[in-house]
Amino acid sequence: WNIAPNYDATIIPSYFGKRGVMLGGEFRYLQPNYNGILRAEGIQDQTTDESRYSTYFQHSQQLSERLHLNLTYQKVSDDDYFNDFADRLSVASQVNLEQGGTLSYSGDNWSSYLRMQKYETLQNSVNPVDEPYSRLPQWYFTTNPQIGYGAQTNISAEVTRFTHDTKTQGDRAWVYPTVSWPLANSYAFFTPKIGVHASTYRSESATGQDLGTENRVLPITSLDGGLFFEREGSLFGSDIVQTLEPRLYYLYVPYKSQENIPVYDSGVADLSWSQLFSENKFTGNDRINDANEITLAVNTRIFDDENGTERFFAGIGQKFYFETPKVNLSGPDNEVPQQTSDMLFTVGGNLPYNTSASYTLQQNFKTDKTVKADLNLNWTPGEYKTLNLRYSVDRISDIEQVDISGQWPLGGGWYGVGRYNYSLKDKQSLETLAGLEYNAGCWAIRFAAQKYITTDSEYKVNYFAVLELGGLAGLGMNPISVLRQSIPGYADTYRSPNLR
Repeated sequence: WNIAPNYDATIIPSYFGKRGVMLGGEFRYLQPNYNGILRAEGIQDQTTDESRYSTYFQHSQQLSERLHLNLTYQKVSDDDYFNDFADRLSVASQVNLEQGGTLSYSGDNWSSYLRMQKYETLQNSVNPVDEPYSRLPQWYFTTNPQIGYGAQTNISAEVTRFTHDTKTQGDRAWVYPTVSWPLANSYAFFTPKIGVHASTYRSESATGQDLGTENRVLPITSLDGGLFFEREGSLFGSDIVQTLEPRLYYLYVPYKSQENIPVYDSGVADLSWSQLFSENKFTGNDRINDANEITLAVNTRIFDDENGTERFFAGIGQKFYFETPKVNLSGPDNEVPQQTSDMLFTVGGNLPYNTSASYTLQQNFKTDKTVKADLNLNWTPGEYKTLNLRYSVDRISDIEQVDISGQWPLGGGWYGVGRYNYSLKDKQSLETLAGLEYNAGCWAIRFAAQKYITTDSEYKVNYFAVLELGGLAGLGMNPISVLRQSIPGYADTYRSPNLR
C-alpha cells in the first residue's frame, strides 16, 4: 500500500497447513531527518495452542547537525519461533535479538556516544547458548588532539555497566592515549607508536555481592615499517603493474596477570592479514596480550595498467615470538613455549575466462596441521550466469563444509537456480535450495523450494511461489531475498521491487 511517496505498508497474510493463519505487516517511513521500519506478525498456533508473535523496530534520526539517534528493538514470543516460521537459514540461526539505542555526537576532532543495549537470547535444549552481557549503560569517547611536529595523537575512553542474571557483573572504565609519528615517502613507510592502556574494574556477583576491584596499567609500544616496489610488464596480452610489499611489525607489551579480571565482551580474534599487525590478539578490552614479537610479511599484487583493476594478489605472513605469550582469555596463564604463530597465506585474483578465485590458509607448522582453510571459485561468463564453489575448514570450530551454488538460463525465458551446502564433518546437508524463474517481459513467475537445518538440529522445508506483474505488487511468497543471500552473484531476472 503506497500511502505516500515517503510511506508504505506491506500486508502479509500467510497460511501454515498445520498451524493456521498468520497475519503480518511491514510499515516503512522516510523523512529528511529520520527513517525507520516496523515489522510485526502473529499467529494462534493450532499445533501448540499458543499465541506466537515476532516484532522488529528500527529507527534512525539526525536530531541536529552533530547529534544522531539509533533505536533497535526485536522480540519473539518463544525460543522456537524462528525454527518454526523463519524462511531462510540465516534467520533461523538467530539467537541474540538486540534491544537498545545509541545516542552519538560528533564534535571537532572528537566524538562520543551513549548506548543502552541488551538482548533477548533464544535457547534450545540441543545447543545451549551463552547469554551475552547487557550494557546498561555504555559511554564511549575518542578525540584526536593536534600537537604538531608530525605527530598523530588519539585518546579513547569508555565507562560501562555490565549486567547479567547468572554471571559476575560490574563496572569497567578504561582510557587509552597514544602518540605515533608516521614517516612515509613513495617507496617506504615507518611508524613508531607508544600508548598506555589503563583500566579499572569493580565487580559483584549476580546477586549483588561485592567482589572487589582490579586495576591494570600497560604500556604498548610498536614499530611498523614497510617498503613498496613496483614494475611494469604484461600478462595475457594486457599491460600490468606488479608490486612487491615487504612489511615488518614489532610489538612490545609487558606481561601482567589478568586471571582475576572478568571477561565481559572479549574474545580471541581470528587470525587474518590485518590481525598480523594488530596490537591485541583479543577483541574487546578485558584482555590485553603480553607481547615481545615481530611480524614478517610480504605480499604482491598485479594491477591492470589501463583501468587499475586488481588482477592478482598473494601474501604470506607470520609472527615470531621473542618471549612466549602468557595471557589467555580464561583460565591460568599459558606456560607452553611458543616460538611462532600460525602461518597465514592468501592468494587469489580475477582469472581469464570470467573466472575468479581466492584461497586462504592458516597452517600450524609445529603440529603440521591446517587450522583454517577457505577456497572460493566463481565463474560468471555472462548475465544471469554464475557458478560458485566454496570449500571451508575450521579446526577451531570443528567445521568442514562444501558449498555449491549457481544461476543459469535454461532457454525460452526460463532460469534455474540452486544451492547445496553440505557438512563433511556431520555428513549431512545444511541447506538445499532449488528454483525456477520465468520472465515473460511484462510478468514473471518464480518457484523455489528450500530445506535447511535449524538450531534444534531438525530440518525445515519452505516452498515459494510468486507471480509478479509489471508495475504491480507481487502475489505470493517471493524468494528473492533468500536467493540473494544463498547464491553469490545472483541477479534478479525481473528486477522487480524486493517484496516478500
